[in-house]
Amino acid sequence: IGLGRLERLAVYRSYERKGLTRRQVVGCDIAFACWSTLYALAIGFTCYKLTLLGGSTETFALALATCTGFTLAFVTRSAGRPCTLALQVAGVALPQATSLLIQPFPHGAVYAALVVGLMGAALVMGRHGHARIVALFTADEANRRLAQIDMLTGLKNRFAITRSFAAALAEAQARGGERVTVVLVDLDR
Repeated sequence: IGLGRLERLAVYRSYERKGLTRRQVVGCDIAFACWSTLYALAIGFTCYKLTLLGGSTETFALALATCTGFTLAFVTRSAGRPCTLALQVAGVALPQATSLLIQPFPHGAVYAALVVGLMGAALVMGRHGHARIVALFTADEANRRLAQIDMLTGLKNRFAITRSFAAALAEAQARGGERVTVVLVDLDR
């Protein structure tokens, strides 16, 4: 499962170098969500099995700590993908909560309620993280736009013109050395 997730990331990076289409981004996100959900379910059912094995308090503590640790780790890694985060959190925490309810543990229902509360807290943290990511991305895009526009006229500034000129020259050279004509008009008072 881990190799499948890594393969999806490699595909995404190869697309990224070529320039991604919206369809490719969605395809990568869906595939990554599927592999990540399988990964979370594998961890969740491992915790489930550890809890049902019983045996010792160390095994029980290991199962709860693994469930808690991975749930919180998914928040930090997947906040940019809210649907993936919800699937990962549910995949890890629901099997654990179920095992706590069906196994006759002292205070099992309390532990199960705490795990469900952890799920809720993880989803709230993920939602907040997603909102911050979106706000930062929006601000970054606005800054990029403002860095290339003259505030007074709304036209491209020297930086943007220089960049456009370099792109036009590179395109002309790629087409066999075509000529490029540049006309600049500098308006001063």
